[in-house]
Amino acid sequence: MEAELLALVTAAAAELAAAAPTDRWHGARNEFADLLLSGAPGSTDREALTAELDEARAELLAATEDGDADEVVAAVTHEWRRRIHRLLSESPDMAERVRALLDGLRPYGGPSGGVVFGQFGGTQYDRIYQAGRDQVIHPAAGNTPPGPPFGGDEEDEW
Repeated sequence: MEAELLALVTAAAAELAAAAPTDRWHGARNEFADLLLSGAPGSTDREALTAELDEARAELLAATEDGDADEVVAAVTHEWRRRIHRLLSESPDMAERVRALLDGLRPYGGPSGGVVFGQFGGTQYDRIYQAGRDQVIHPAAGNTPPGPPFGGDEEDEW
C-alpha cells in the first residue's frame, strides 16, 4: 500500500510541475490549493498558498531559461511530494481526490511523460522534430535522400 501511495504522490507532484509552463497552470494550481486546504482546514489561507505555488512556478520558469531546470524541478517536486504525502498520511481518504486531481491534470486523459523542459546543446545541422503525441512528416518534393549506390559490384557498400 505504501508503494501505491508513493506512486500517487510522485505522479501528482510531477503533473503539477508539468503544468507549470503551460496554460493549464492556473487550473492545476487552484485544484492543488483546494486539495491541500480541504485536508487541513484553517491551517493556511488560500491566497498565501496560491502565492507560494505561483512563486514555485516562477522558479521553474526562470530555471528553464537559466539552464538549471533539472535541479529546480527536483527541489520543487520534492516539496510538493512532501506536502501531498503529509496530507495523505493524515487523511488517507483523500487518496481518491488526489487520483481525481491527477486525472484532471493529465492532458488528453492519459499518463504524462513526466516533466520535460526542452534544453538542447551542441551544434545541430538538420531539422529537429519533437512532439508530445503522434507526428507525421512528409519530405518536400525533390528533397528525398539518395538510394543505394549504382553499380553491379557486390562489394559496393553505402
